[in-house]
Amino acid sequence: MIDYLPSESDIFTSNKMYCETTCAALKDKGYSIKGSCSSYGYTLLAQAKKEGLSLNLKLEKNQSTQGGNVMFNPGAVNTEVGQLRIEGLSTAFTIRLGQSGLVRLFSTPEARMIIPKPAYLFWTKNCPADTIQKLALFVKTHSVYAFKLNRGKVLLKFDGPKTNIPQFLSEALNLVKNAGFNS
Repeated sequence: MIDYLPSESDIFTSNKMYCETTCAALKDKGYSIKGSCSSYGYTLLAQAKKEGLSLNLKLEKNQSTQGGNVMFNPGAVNTEVGQLRIEGLSTAFTIRLGQSGLVRLFSTPEARMIIPKPAYLFWTKNCPADTIQKLALFVKTHSVYAFKLNRGKVLLKFDGPKTNIPQFLSEALNLVKNAGFNS
């Protein structure tokens, strides 16, 4: 259930429409959803069990200003991000991707060729090479800025908004299943 804090604002109307559309699409795919929505943004939390894996999705949009008016304030900040956590994997390797030019200096030349600046990428030796290639393609396609696979859990963070969340989740599950994350 989504808690709405209505206001006479075009921004609230836009946020509400995004929440309603996204929630309807996720409910059709078997996700339970809760959250809140106002003219300042929204927070949506969705959970599901799919193919023996636990999926937790968080979508957030925050708007803030220093002058109080979002529409006419050049200092307005609009942040839209998402986070997906997948648990229940049986992996024997670790992967870590993030954004730091300094840490990138310590990555391998191969990793620097795969992922664009300022991202870095580390993986353990027992990680299959095709897994890294599939992950790199997924990261570039979906604006993922952080990815961590460790001890059977994946945490990925991405820029939003995603217009087709069910498709994104389906592709993330396919990545996990087909790239050797759940072997």
